[in-house]
Amino acid sequence: MHLVDIGDVLRPSDAVPTCRERDGYCNFGCRSNRYGFKYGIRCSSTCKDICHRDTGACLGGCEYRSYCGPTCEVPCQEGCVSHSCNLSCGCLQGCKPNYWGGKCKNLCNTNCNISPDPSKRVCDKSDGTCLNGCNNNKYWGDQCGKHCSIGCINGTCQHETGNCSERCKTKTVYGLFCDKTCSENCVQGTCNREYGYCDLGCVEGKYGNHCDKSCNENCKNYTCKRNDGQCSNGCETGTFGEKCNLYCNFKCLYRKCEETGVCADGCIPGYEGSYCEEVASNKETANNTLVGVAVSGWLLLLVLLAVLIPLVIRRRVQICKGMKHKEMVNEEEQPTNSGQREYMTLQHGQRSTNDTANYESLKLEEGRNSDRNKHENSGV
Repeated sequence: MHLVDIGDVLRPSDAVPTCRERDGYCNFGCRSNRYGFKYGIRCSSTCKDICHRDTGACLGGCEYRSYCGPTCEVPCQEGCVSHSCNLSCGCLQGCKPNYWGGKCKNLCNTNCNISPDPSKRVCDKSDGTCLNGCNNNKYWGDQCGKHCSIGCINGTCQHETGNCSERCKTKTVYGLFCDKTCSENCVQGTCNREYGYCDLGCVEGKYGNHCDKSCNENCKNYTCKRNDGQCSNGCETGTFGEKCNLYCNFKCLYRKCEETGVCADGCIPGYEGSYCEEVASNKETANNTLVGVAVSGWLLLLVLLAVLIPLVIRRRVQICKGMKHKEMVNEEEQPTNSGQREYMTLQHGQRSTNDTANYESLKLEEGRNSDRNKHENSGV
């Protein structure tokens, strides 16, 4: 079979159909600058030569250096010098001063300082590290993407580390970044910048470099030494030791002991020894027992008196009240009528008269008997 060229289409000399009947596929390819399955899509105008029939990829490269990609339809990156790139979009002459990355897609951080020389790079083309420091020294990090701590005076810090360039804004914060707050237990809330040491000491009841430890509650006045927490003014009754964290033996009299734990006022009955840890001898025990019994007896007597005396007083008051009440009742029962009073007076007078008469009779009879006896005696 012999092919002949008829215009832009290649076709067989015997007039064989140029496309398949079932789907329209071009049997003998596409015209120049066309591609596709059957529709004859134009190749990109930026292709330098013909394009691949199936994909449209420019087989001869791009017509213009400012385009890239398989079909030469992608503009080169803005960051490419002279806006020129290869088919894979790599910048042919590198990145502009304020761009970085493999294809110069990344813009240098706006916090990077810009050199007075416009031709000098702002950041490293491979990793974006700012080459001239950060704006106003208020940012830090390789790409100046971190803001200096608000605790830094004037808000400035070192480009490489972020440490405050001068000092902290106030004395109530500390640390290289001035971002740590001093302990609230520091006097006036201030501390040393480097370590947070409370410069002016601790508030009452606290100790340690950061005043974050509490004095033992058994310390008198709740005060202790700054460096080790030893009680400054001694211990409360019943405790001992440098930090008053030890307790006196409960057998100590009044639960009192010295700094070494020795019982200060002796022992309770039945015990002896410096620490009252020994049981007392029988004789001493007996004496202590007698003393204890005597004391207990007196205490019991005092209790009884305290109970009985009020009862006796109350009883006597009740009796007096009863007698007074009875007298008042008797007075009320006496006759009040004047006639009755006269009658009683007459009765009393009559009894007196009768008694007088009887007395006279008795005296007369007694005289008679005496005379009779004298007569009889004289006759004998």
